[in-house]
Amino acid sequence: MAFKRSLLAAAVLSLATIVSPLVAAKPFKWAGSSDIQTMDIHSQNSALGNGIHAAVYESLVMFNSRTLKVEPLLATSWQQVSPTQLRLKLRQGVKFSDGSAMTADDVVYSLQRAMSKTSTYAIYTQGMDRIAKVDGETIDIFLKNPNP
Repeated sequence: MAFKRSLLAAAVLSLATIVSPLVAAKPFKWAGSSDIQTMDIHSQNSALGNGIHAAVYESLVMFNSRTLKVEPLLATSWQQVSPTQLRLKLRQGVKFSDGSAMTADDVVYSLQRAMSKTSTYAIYTQGMDRIAKVDGETIDIFLKNPNP
């Protein structure tokens, strides 16, 4: 169970590159003790950067600390297909800030990028073996070892 939470937490962090649904353009204002290093979420892992990114990007799932349950965000449902395979259904109708639709290919790319050795999020995805697109609204996460 803890490993499932870790896996979903990794998906949350690595999939933060998916932008929230299109909203009316407003200036984004913030104040901090220093400048953010980059808006590239895979190139930093700092408290300041993560706080800014949380206001801009949306994840696949979130962990509710009050209920201790994983809740859907960009992934509407998930199931464990086998001890080493997790299948996620993606929310439809999600748009990037430029108006283009989020696709399963975008999610696969984001997770693969998070798994790369150069990503600061690779530490959170080290249990993942590979990511595969099943169809336009479904992806599979394959693990290196069984997930109890």
